Amino acid sequence: MHDLSDIQKQIGIETLHDCCWTCSISELSSYWQQQYRQPEISCKCMSLLHYNIRHFYSNQAELIDMVNVFSPNIISLNELGTTIPKKIINQLLFSYNVYLKEGTNSHGGVVLAVDKRLSCQQIEINEPNLIAVRIRIDNQQFVVASIYSPPTDQLPLTTMTKLVSEAKNVIIAGDLNAKHPDWGCPQVNTKGRELANWLIQHNLNVLNGGIKSSLRSNTTIDLVISGEIPEASESKSLSYT
Repeated sequence: MHDLSDIQKQIGIETLHDCCWTCSISELSSYWQQQYRQPEISCKCMSLLHYNIRHFYSNQAELIDMVNVFSPNIISLNELGTTIPKKIINQLLFSYNVYLKEGTNSHGGVVLAVDKRLSCQQIEINEPNLIAVRIRIDNQQFVVASIYSPPTDQLPLTTMTKLVSEAKNVIIAGDLNAKHPDWGCPQVNTKGRELANWLIQHNLNVLNGGIKSSLRSNTTIDLVISGEIPEASESKSLSYT
């Protein structure tokens, strides 16, 4: 010890203190939580990932890659491709509360997964291919829905209207198979005209208008709908199949 400098002695004392320091489990747990507390989510930076997965088992690796890269607060999945046990999705998205609704055909089924840090409650809707939740952020209530509308089905506009009346802040994500130039789709169909009129009636916007939603075609049928103006949000298409 006599050959050590004052700095070396201080380092040695601090090291011994760290090695010998003892505390109760509750104190240690409290200390860890204070040091590693995750930041709270603000409505100003809320993020949503919508993925038309087409077949859950075939593309779950891509889903995990997107979640790891972008860490979305909310995940919307359409076209599960088969009946998926909820426990399988829970295991894959273990840091999310998962809500699942089966579809009416081999392509259907929808999922909403919400970050467990968010206060969330499912809205009871007795309708296939449609799942919705209430989320509270910064003392504001949001209604978020994931909808898949097969090409030959009518849009669930009655249910969508009820969701819009639930809260001031509404986000609807899904493959609606509705084509219209208003959101950059080069074709137009009956569902597109109906949706365009409904959006005007309820003062809602397509946030990802003009953005191709598939690498397999030039259509924009996977939409994110909200009362926000597109300029106040950021939307982009990811380079996944």
